[in-house]
Amino acid sequence: DFWLVVILTLLAFLLRLLDLDARSLWLDENFTLLRLHNNWEQIFNNTVTRQGIIYTVDINPPFYFAILKAWGELAGQSTFVLRFFSAIFTVLVVPASYALGYRLVARREIGLISAALALLNPSYQWYASELRNYSLLLFLSTLASYLFILSLYQKRPIYILLWTLLAFILIFTHYSIISLVSIHVVLFLLSINLKKYKLKIRQFSGILISFSILLSLLLFSAPLWMPTQERMIQLALVALTTPTGQGVSLVNWLAEIVSALAFGFNAGDPTGPNRVITILISILIIIGLNINLRNREKIILYTSIFAPILFWFGLSFFIENKPSFRYVIFIFPFLNICQANALSSLKAMLWRWPALGWMLKTISAILVFGSAAFGTAMTFVRTPTWQDDWRALTNHIRQHWRPGDVLVINLYTPEQVLDTYLRDLPVDVVPIQQWLRVPPEEIRRVISARYQRIWYANTGGDGGLHNLEAQALFSPYLLRSRIPFPARTNVIELLEYELGPFVSERLPAQALAIPDRQVGQTHIAGYEIAVGNP
Repeated sequence: DFWLVVILTLLAFLLRLLDLDARSLWLDENFTLLRLHNNWEQIFNNTVTRQGIIYTVDINPPFYFAILKAWGELAGQSTFVLRFFSAIFTVLVVPASYALGYRLVARREIGLISAALALLNPSYQWYASELRNYSLLLFLSTLASYLFILSLYQKRPIYILLWTLLAFILIFTHYSIISLVSIHVVLFLLSINLKKYKLKIRQFSGILISFSILLSLLLFSAPLWMPTQERMIQLALVALTTPTGQGVSLVNWLAEIVSALAFGFNAGDPTGPNRVITILISILIIIGLNINLRNREKIILYTSIFAPILFWFGLSFFIENKPSFRYVIFIFPFLNICQANALSSLKAMLWRWPALGWMLKTISAILVFGSAAFGTAMTFVRTPTWQDDWRALTNHIRQHWRPGDVLVINLYTPEQVLDTYLRDLPVDVVPIQQWLRVPPEEIRRVISARYQRIWYANTGGDGGLHNLEAQALFSPYLLRSRIPFPARTNVIELLEYELGPFVSERLPAQALAIPDRQVGQTHIAGYEIAVGNP
């Protein structure tokens, strides 16, 4: 299968690089850019300063940002180069999926189908072009699961050691992986007790060495991760003692996961026109969980899929941030194995009716690969909600900018993204919170002295136009234009305010010097513009 896997991997490489820089950077990627512009101490402490005024703790652990920063310093800081770092891991998932499927079920066909589904997975394609830690989490978790199965079957010290190192790295890539790592540990311990497995001295020494290395890593790296963990524990205790979440519907949560597996981001949702296909693929996954699998394989698949799902379902009752499928994207390789097992087993399951078996297998293959190909193709289609188009907003500013302009942003405006796209344009960028902290009369004097026009990037967040203080601040100025831009997560619009009447630039001084209105007096209010006068 070597050359088949190589071909699938090369196809994945070409597909992931296709239009890699097409989508605009957005708010979550802004957090990544903020982390990259921090020093190393701030990266490992998870601290972020937003817009120079808001000091906060990023709940994402530091490993991804640290290696991305190192990559940027070596290869460059362009958007393409940084996104290439994400793309390459979604390419490596293809051979990793083959290895995981083949090792778990011990059938070549399962490995090949899993690799082909990894090539066409629309969610992998989406996150290949996003500066977030999900692509790295996906690859490392697939590799860790492969090593876990090796250590479970063979219990060789080298596999246990490598899994231990990967588990340590994974926890500092995304905290949600704790659900999968915990399952690995429990299953490994149960495999020893249930079979009354007698460890040899060499194997026992290997396990002790593995845990000793893990403890040494924890000990020597404590100055890097301890401050972060203290804050995370505090946040976790607050969430558990004062629950604010309303919980999610388990059925809808499962439907979202399967829909994301089949169609990805841009092709539809579980309640839309793809509902029937989502249900059919769910049935195939259920069949794949039960057909032609030994008990150990079933246990690994069941726990690897449902433990993370139930973990986030339970957590949704305590936190406001509702779970998204990206938090459990590391279960997708196991779902692909279920699909592969179903496709491989349908013909054997209906051995008494070979024609029916072939027909169901063909229809199921078209369904699985067709939906994946459709979802992957849709990741390139520019729908109205395809992106938060900050690139178009900054291009508009570039085309219409003139000296004396200022760009005002609110808390949900990604300042580092704007800085990336505005580059060398000499326009002042001012967080509105800086103005709202100053008395209105004083800040208006500053505005009148420094600027002639205000561009306001409104995202509806803190300091947005729903804010009464922001409304009062802008009320004396003339709203010349209000331009909306495509948005996937937040409202994005650009407001243009003139500090004086637009026509005043064309009027002579005597037309502007109008004193307080007095009854019975006549004043010049305007003048005739001859044809051809600019």
